Amino acid sequence: MSSRVAFFHGLESPAISDKTEYLNSAFSDAYAPAMDYNKPGLFEEVLKEVKKRKIDLLVGSSMGGWFAYCISTLTGIPTILFNPAVHSRPMEPSVYRGSSRANHTVVLGKSDDLIDPQKTKNWFKTDGVGSFNYKMESNGHRTPLGIFRKYLSVYEQESFSKHVMLFEEWLFEKKPAGAPEWKDSDAPDAEGRFRDLGIKDLAAWLIKTRDKDLKKISGSLTQQVVFNRNDDPEYAEKMEKVRKEVYKQLGREDLLDEKESPYDEETLKKYQKDYEDGKDIPFGIRTSLIAQGMIPREGGPDKGKKVKSPGYK
Repeated sequence: MSSRVAFFHGLESPAISDKTEYLNSAFSDAYAPAMDYNKPGLFEEVLKEVKKRKIDLLVGSSMGGWFAYCISTLTGIPTILFNPAVHSRPMEPSVYRGSSRANHTVVLGKSDDLIDPQKTKNWFKTDGVGSFNYKMESNGHRTPLGIFRKYLSVYEQESFSKHVMLFEEWLFEKKPAGAPEWKDSDAPDAEGRFRDLGIKDLAAWLIKTRDKDLKKISGSLTQQVVFNRNDDPEYAEKMEKVRKEVYKQLGREDLLDEKESPYDEETLKKYQKDYEDGKDIPFGIRTSLIAQGMIPREGGPDKGKKVKSPGYK
């Protein structure tokens, strides 16, 4: 059983990101609210929700790390803090602290030029409550998804590599808004094959181990793309090439040239408006909106732009 996790993003970070995508996929219960740090009563609001949901792991980045730490001192919930803004904050949101002790994993970027890692250690030494385990990484203030996952992976659902959400099975079900269902994968562990094998060999291995089931194959590849498209775009591109090679080896050339959203135009326009109004929308629909160029991309060279994915009608 996975942990019930809460994640608070940084001051200028988007509410929806590769990190929240990962958390929603890897954990059965992930609370990742949009954090407007200028909003009066925000701290009390998220503290109440943390208690209501019985969260057992607090995760925060930068200003979100400050929030996570403060909440921990009131609840005793352990934390993972990425470059927490315990000092040098550009603004002072309304928070308060308690005296409850907890274990804190503090992940610091050696190249962080916004929140000095040594000052962070000094602050916790003099003002911190609880026990602190410091981990140094080579990144700057922004924490890449790979590093983020590195410290969250032990809290994921049991044997996450064997219990993956078959993304496209959910995506292609024309379901109303709501939480996705999880499917158990009976495919064997990859054991590094996604990175080590060439495109043709990996396509052949996927076809063999997934009994030529295109949904299972595409679901495995899509998961690799989603989790790596920002931190390792070349690897994500390789996965797309493997997808095309699978189509070729299965004699499905009809799937090579064009794609079509599984959602009708009316549904997409409705969720496009919800997105523009600042509402949360399901991950699968958001992915389809991005692919159709109806909402801005969230990463890569075209971040912030509305760009239709190649091959979509």
